Amino acid sequence: MKKIIFTVAAVLALGFSSFGQAPEGFKYQAVVRDPGNTILNNQAVGVQLTILQAGTAVYTETHSAVTNGYGLMNLEIGAGVSTDDFTIIDWANGPFFIETAIDVTGGTTYNVMGTSQMMSVPYALYAKTSGSSIPGPAGPQGPAGTNGIDGIDGAVGPAGTNGVDGIDGVDGAVGPAGTNGIDGVDGQGGVSTAGTNVTVTGLGTVGSPYVINATDNVDDADADPTNELELPTSASAGDMSYWDGTSWVVIAATPNEGAALQMIGGVPTWIGGVPPIPTITIGANVWLDKNLGATNTAIVNGSTDATTFGDLYQWGRETDGHQIRTSSTTSAPSSTDSPGHGLFINIYSNWRSPGNDNLWQGLTGINNPCPSGYRVPTIFELADLNDPSFLYPLGGNRQWHGGFSGVNSGTYYWSSNVSSSSALAQSWSGFTVVQAYARATGCSIRCIQD
Repeated sequence: MKKIIFTVAAVLALGFSSFGQAPEGFKYQAVVRDPGNTILNNQAVGVQLTILQAGTAVYTETHSAVTNGYGLMNLEIGAGVSTDDFTIIDWANGPFFIETAIDVTGGTTYNVMGTSQMMSVPYALYAKTSGSSIPGPAGPQGPAGTNGIDGIDGAVGPAGTNGVDGIDGVDGAVGPAGTNGIDGVDGQGGVSTAGTNVTVTGLGTVGSPYVINATDNVDDADADPTNELELPTSASAGDMSYWDGTSWVVIAATPNEGAALQMIGGVPTWIGGVPPIPTITIGANVWLDKNLGATNTAIVNGSTDATTFGDLYQWGRETDGHQIRTSSTTSAPSSTDSPGHGLFINIYSNWRSPGNDNLWQGLTGINNPCPSGYRVPTIFELADLNDPSFLYPLGGNRQWHGGFSGVNSGTYYWSSNVSSSSALAQSWSGFTVVQAYARATGCSIRCIQD
């Protein structure tokens, strides 16, 4: 059977049945492609849309649509063929998800393409049954309650700083002179010469101290290296020099952190150390130059080179092996932050039960997967990657059930931000979309320096 690639071009948009009334439906747009990623334009397709509430179908409808010249189909959910009542959906009792199935031949043999969470539409629909937003008048002030028992006195605070010193007092009168001390031994005077070019004068007393005048009569202000020490210079910080027996040789500094200088074959040589992490700078932020788990960059090898894709992490999990694209799966959820295995947990919505919103928050996040000094970016920082100098690796994502989507056509980057029971990610497939995904979804990570 011919398979298709289904790409969401715009998440959801409200539609109104008439002016001044609450919405009884909402717009849905999608781009349809074949397995070769070619857009299916001007083609009749059959579409089945199902609204799920906690995994249970509460509304199903079908459409017969025709894509336009760009492969785009426009539908209105709530206006299709259905035996269900769209108006009785309890939008207040979310979350809701929408499942999309398509028959590319225009018939009714539908293939499920994917499921995504509905974030804003349910709340707009729910607004039609809500009460008035105008607050009522304030009630009268109640009587004052009785005073509570006084609390225990707090601890004594620290001592205050010293005040400014006062003005010095007037000096007292000079005391009487003391008696003279015993005279010292007479100094040795009259020395006229003491060695070549050295002259000593004076009596060696307080009134006539020794004065030594010396000169070697040699002028060293020249460029002759035989009578003075001259070392080579270098414009690079950290360079050092050693004498090889005939001349000075410069040893270039190493960028490796913790490297040691050792003598090898009589030559000082830098050994070991940790090479610096390759980075790129976009605006005011510093990023790793490649996705976590990738061995090459898209700017060098191209967006569809598999070595640039990297790993796909379930939101909030540590680097335990589950992120590897070939990892096996399990349907058993984890009740702890560290599942204790490297299996991809294919549980609908969240791999952890109950959820934990603080697994990837900053450098000190419980399961921060980034190297030291780096962290998972916020959804606002991910906007940096829209810079023209950045090239997205098209590694796709791994859906909660373990299958892959969007490989060679799209990119999905996790942020550290959560949204209800889901988490926010930024996707790119020719344009950028920010939306919520189930935390069991596997997405790429591009770390940012803190």
